Amino acid sequence: DVTSGWAGLFDFFVYALVAIGAYVYGVVTLPQAPPNQYGDQYILGLHLPFVAGVAIAMLVTSLISLIVGAVALRQLRQLYFGIMTFSSVLIIAVVIMAAPWLFNGIIGLYGVEAPLSQLGLDPTTYALLFLGICLVALTLVYLLLERLFWSPFGLCLRSIRDDEVAAAGFGRNPYAERLKAYVIGGAIAGLAGALLITYLTTWGPGAWSPIETILIFTAIILGGTGN
Repeated sequence: DVTSGWAGLFDFFVYALVAIGAYVYGVVTLPQAPPNQYGDQYILGLHLPFVAGVAIAMLVTSLISLIVGAVALRQLRQLYFGIMTFSSVLIIAVVIMAAPWLFNGIIGLYGVEAPLSQLGLDPTTYALLFLGICLVALTLVYLLLERLFWSPFGLCLRSIRDDEVAAAGFGRNPYAERLKAYVIGGAIAGLAGALLITYLTTWGPGAWSPIETILIFTAIILGGTGN
């Protein structure tokens, strides 16, 4: 909603960022893979803790958002921006499936360790604990975005969305402000991806597709664009 509702960008790349966040979290938190008949090549062997994995996932998706946004936002507008971001999702999916050394190709990641699993909780208790972790993350993101929404930055974004020419006439830089929104949206997508793979404990090309982006847009429209 930051990129679409506030900044007015027709962005389909968001779910690719969720997927990248999930992949990055998986490869930095999984232990080193022993040799096996599947020839798994995706594990870096860092075995980092949950918080570090989430932070790295958010950092990587922020950087990717910065790179994609820096190119696309400068050259493309509206429908052309949407076509470019939608195409990028398809390209990334094909690259991952064709490059097993990247994220283990079409097989994907599996065996991702759930946070706090060492406590030995029963499944029901652990599910409630994980729900609590997600609610904390949701609350923090909501409070941050609520603050940004009513800040000069949020007001500037909505003015650019409504009338880019008029906003530029008052000294605003539509390109720079939209790029900031794109990076913020990318960081949140990375957080979502990290939490999603932690819940599923597995992730592969079959877990994400452009149709997921359409579902996200539907949720934003039903919930109120820019709300």
